[in-house]
Amino acid sequence: MTEPGPVSFSLLAAAIALLGPVLGPYALVVFAAGVGAAAALSKRPPAESAPRWYGIKFLAMGTTVALLLTGPCIWVVTKYTDMPANIALIPVAFALGLAKTKFTDLIDLALEWMAAKVRAFLTGGQRGTGQ
Repeated sequence: MTEPGPVSFSLLAAAIALLGPVLGPYALVVFAAGVGAAAALSKRPPAESAPRWYGIKFLAMGTTVALLLTGPCIWVVTKYTDMPANIALIPVAFALGLAKTKFTDLIDLALEWMAAKVRAFLTGGQRGTGQ
């Protein structure tokens, strides 16, 4: 799979600059998260056996994670700093897209923990004694 190069990043930056005022902050978040996810994809070791859809899925998941988490992160940034939300929007979305693998690992751990708690609740908190 080919890595995203400087030309693709330049095209995305131009698209952000041109379409941002027209389409609003959601377009900025999608583009910034896409650039962050593409940067994260370029850091992964190349695998010749990985199909092309893996890269598409990686970019889509990185963008989705960033879209879901940008709002709460912007709320925290505006609550604890003097930075306005429209200034912090692009760096936060980029960072979330870049850190996609860390967030999905964290979400997987949280889901496993919640599943264990639900399982313990449904079984009455009893564990097998093995006897």
